[in-house]
Amino acid sequence: MNDIANHPAKGAIQYAVAHRLVDGYSDSFFRPDQNIKRSELAQYLVMGVSARQQLPLNKTPSFSDLPTSSAAYPYAESAVSAGAPLRDLSQKQAGLMGMANGKFYPNDNVSRISLAYAFVQALGLQDEAVNFTGTLSVSYNGQRLPIEDANAIPANLRGYAQGALDAGILNARFTLTQGPYDLTPTVHAYFDPAAWVTRAGYAVAAGRYAGMY
Repeated sequence: MNDIANHPAKGAIQYAVAHRLVDGYSDSFFRPDQNIKRSELAQYLVMGVSARQQLPLNKTPSFSDLPTSSAAYPYAESAVSAGAPLRDLSQKQAGLMGMANGKFYPNDNVSRISLAYAFVQALGLQDEAVNFTGTLSVSYNGQRLPIEDANAIPANLRGYAQGALDAGILNARFTLTQGPYDLTPTVHAYFDPAAWVTRAGYAVAAGRYAGMY
């Protein structure tokens, strides 16, 4: 890969590629700062996140915007299928990715909360995520800090953000504020649920996922 030599995520990208968690492009570029697309995410979930490979038994496509002739089609079907996580032995969990109005939207970017959903589903922790009712928080220096933008996350997805944070797959963003008379600064934590995930960001998260799986 000819474009990662000076990238801060170089080691994570090399690890992810070497372990088949993610892939570069045929022109020998990885494009680390390019946003990952939903079609790419589906492929990488099947490649390296223990997603079950499956197609509709009735051979009827699940989407109206992704033809069966597309190279991305089988990955997308696997990603949205019920029981997609290999850890879901009952094969009753929802898929690792969703769709809307019969469309997969293969060229759309992937948000951080969508990635949290995918990874927590892959761990087979759907029940824990769905039943989460506490305050969204992150561990920092021996204490729990509240996630200050938790209200920007739909209530039914906050358990997925918590699961991804607790597993160390996704990290919070920390900032400091300090008044003119404060002896110490105050630490603030944010999840940034709507932020797009770059290909480098995915490689980092996928490596963390593999390390704890």
